Amino acid sequence: MIKYILTCESTVDIYKEDLELLNVPYIDYNYFLDDEKLTTNISKDFSYDYFYHSIEMGKKATTTQVTKESYLNFFTPFLKEGYDVLHITFSSGLSGSFGQATLASEELNKKFTKNTVTVIDSLAGATGYGLLMRELVERRDKGYLKKELITWLENNKLTLNHWFYTTDISYFIKGGRVKWIEGIIGKRLSICPLMNVSVNGEIIPRFKIIGKKRVFKKALDQMEKLAFGGLHYTGKCYITHSNDLAEALKLKKVIEEKFLFLEEEIKIYPAGTITASHAGPGAVGIFFFGEKRYD
Repeated sequence: MIKYILTCESTVDIYKEDLELLNVPYIDYNYFLDDEKLTTNISKDFSYDYFYHSIEMGKKATTTQVTKESYLNFFTPFLKEGYDVLHITFSSGLSGSFGQATLASEELNKKFTKNTVTVIDSLAGATGYGLLMRELVERRDKGYLKKELITWLENNKLTLNHWFYTTDISYFIKGGRVKWIEGIIGKRLSICPLMNVSVNGEIIPRFKIIGKKRVFKKALDQMEKLAFGGLHYTGKCYITHSNDLAEALKLKKVIEEKFLFLEEEIKIYPAGTITASHAGPGAVGIFFFGEKRYD
């Protein structure tokens, strides 16, 4: 039986220290603040002050996909050590990296005859991607073979729900996630869109809600409606935020008061710089398992 190693990308938006404990190597992304090239840093002690100060001062944050060459350099050492690689990418609906990883795997699978690289599209983003990796690690550690883990992933990844909202939709307008004219009207009316990730791994605005209190309640309603078991949900829940820890803590408190059977205490993580480049400050998201995503 060939041993395999499970890998992912820094866009999981959980801490580097967590990934090290889980024994999951990851590949970094690059991004730009105007012309300044930077690399993602997901260490627990990383400060986002410079990043948010820069965009508040008008610097443009842009992101890049991981290149085929970077994937080749990342995968090759594992193959040389005798491992198969099972690599789970950031959603193809949010980045072109899945395509680059696939090209790299095809090239390496021709070169290495005893070991292979398998690339799977997570169709997930932000800390939801991190939650999905956590579930995969638990099954890997229970002894799932590579093929069995792939089957579980393909059967369950669309049950991972992402719901998030923001009080500043200007970054979503710039990124094309919200139509320009709708965004302008939304800003004037103080609309806070409630968005999710679709079956294609794309961000879709689902509800146009006036006011932060109402969108907060709607997000909770969606979790109650869609989570496996409703208020009796027994799985995990993660929360992410982009420079709004107070809102994330408030959301955590209310969810734990309503959902009394969670598997563990809710974990809160800051949105990584790739996610925050598109979401901007003020976005908050919740992630849980439940009904399969639609359209």
